Amino acid sequence: MEAFAAKVSQKETTHSCILADFLNPEGEHGCGDVFLKKFLQIFNLINSSNYSSEPKVTTERWADGRIDICLEWFDGFNPLVAVIIENKLNDAKFQDNQLGRYESQLQKEGFGQIKTICLIKTKTAKDTSIKAQLIYPESLADWLETTVRENPRISSAGILAYSLYLRNLNKINIPMDNAKKLIAGLNKDELQKLGEIVEAYNAIPTYVEGELTKFAENHGYDHGKTSGYFWISWKDYKKNGLWVCPDIRPTYTDIYVVTWEKDEDNGLNYLRNKSLEYVQHKSHEKNYAWFYKDSSTRLINADIDAIIVKIQEALEDCK
Repeated sequence: MEAFAAKVSQKETTHSCILADFLNPEGEHGCGDVFLKKFLQIFNLINSSNYSSEPKVTTERWADGRIDICLEWFDGFNPLVAVIIENKLNDAKFQDNQLGRYESQLQKEGFGQIKTICLIKTKTAKDTSIKAQLIYPESLADWLETTVRENPRISSAGILAYSLYLRNLNKINIPMDNAKKLIAGLNKDELQKLGEIVEAYNAIPTYVEGELTKFAENHGYDHGKTSGYFWISWKDYKKNGLWVCPDIRPTYTDIYVVTWEKDEDNGLNYLRNKSLEYVQHKSHEKNYAWFYKDSSTRLINADIDAIIVKIQEALEDCK
């Protein structure tokens, strides 16, 4: 999703193609016009109940400029109907009289009813100057999720992933915005010092892992790293198939108790008796590792001693 987000945030045509496919009754989703009808309904746009022709959905449609997404159809009352969708989710600037030029050209082409909407990433004071209906990412996510919920046969995994991306759209560019502020406000020496701080921050997990390694070696525990996970266990952990896995991040560490799926009789039942919370399972070498944790195990890395105490408690639970 990260690579997808980076690509979409920089190139609005990618975003437009995705949304246009949802709106197209012949789109790759294979669900007919359910997304289109729900879109028009939720946003109180032109009534779509009187199709007398298959709606046409195009991207980069020329009308004295390129319309990002254009919906066109005939109905029983207005010979030609159009919905102009201008995509500004990447914060692109408006051209001179951009929306007005689109509308004027479509009127010349014979469209009797035209509705213009604009997809905007954030609500700003400048929004009042845009002569169009404004739709924000969260509302687009509501549209997709509502359509999926009302049509349970839709294959929803990819759609809901995209919906989640829309809900987080305003968070994605926060680091980029902050980077611009730093560059504008810091001189060369200050940026160099900041870089040293960032390198030290990123090294915190390695430091914490080193301290936990010393702890394990001093107390005679087995330890190692498998598939990127640092682990600590009793030397006879196979007795009940349990071990402790600290998930070390720059600012905090979570303590997990883990077992293989094949050790369910001993491991999982033992964990249930301890009232630990099931979190997730991950594939590893054709087996499944089951992760459990106590909801109170998130610890700040500034207190290494507290992390070690919690690991000792978890190891005792695994004994």
